[in-house]
Amino acid sequence: MSNYDFDHSLTPSELREINLSLATLFASEDYREHDEAISKLIADRDNLICAYLKTLSPDDANAFAQQEMEVNRTLTALTKDLVNALRTEAVTLNRNRAALKKYR
Repeated sequence: MSNYDFDHSLTPSELREINLSLATLFASEDYREHDEAISKLIADRDNLICAYLKTLSPDDANAFAQQEMEVNRTLTALTKDLVNALRTEAVTLNRNRAALKKYR
């Protein structure tokens, strides 16, 4: 089981499924290789949350949004790490490509 839990007491079941998928990907050792899947799940998550908020009363929507803000902080930190890792890999690749061109 993963160490990541993106659920809270107000999380609807459809969102729990997406959160579980995200948690599984982030918990894997090679999560950096799943950047496209993570990106798609986060977009799906956003769409689901936006639609769900429209079905709630203003008070319930506010309560849900307050709990989601904490989850979003966690996801932001995780995706920032992912972006930084991908950026580092891209820089290394470009440097290697430039070095290879020198020797041709």
